[in-house]
Amino acid sequence: MKQINDPVFGKLEYNEGNCTWVGKVPLGIWGVDNYLLDLVVKCDDEEITEVQRNAYKAYLESLPKISEQVPDALFAYYKEHYEEFDRICNLPEDMKIGVVDKKTTHQFFEPTQLFIDLNGNYGWLSIFISPQYNISVILSDGKPRIFQDWDVFEDFGIVDDDVFGE
Repeated sequence: MKQINDPVFGKLEYNEGNCTWVGKVPLGIWGVDNYLLDLVVKCDDEEITEVQRNAYKAYLESLPKISEQVPDALFAYYKEHYEEFDRICNLPEDMKIGVVDKKTTHQFFEPTQLFIDLNGNYGWLSIFISPQYNISVILSDGKPRIFQDWDVFEDFGIVDDDVFGE
């Protein structure tokens, strides 16, 4: 497997099957410094672009803003989809509406992957509430936008292969 040590992303391995560079990066928010996300950088021809490097720098610079905005977005999403969550996951009492608020919603949120597409768009693929409920959080638009499931990355051009979306 081809490996590089990129000056911005660090150590990455090339996944030829879906034309991505893959590595690990720290989450770096909410006091969780030792949690690593899978970093996936989409590519056309094995080359990482300056646009993608700049997008990653912008992501890192926006982490304080993201850490403030994502809990609000998660809580709004949680309230909007509460009945579905309860039906699918049979929520325990400590996850019921009225107990959970915007300060605690992110405790049920687990970003697993940071994606950066060819155009510099970036976001998280995440588990929310339970392992059977996945969401996408688009972060590159200035304000987090949350969508059910991971297919949205294909719609926004972040992922366009069979591994991560249909």
